[in-house]
Amino acid sequence: MAWIDDPPADALTASDRGRPVPLSTTTLDPAAARRLGTVTEALLTRLHAG
Repeated sequence: MAWIDDPPADALTASDRGRPVPLSTTTLDPAAARRLGTVTEALLTRLHAG
């Protein structure tokens, strides 16, 4: 909630339990996020197809 009252100055900021996370962290990699999104979508499609 503190970020609402006092937002960070940077355009993109990541944190983990209130501590800053470097944007170079591999878990923030855009390609990895796209792969995760693709896999998640496929799993949800299979789930809904029954």
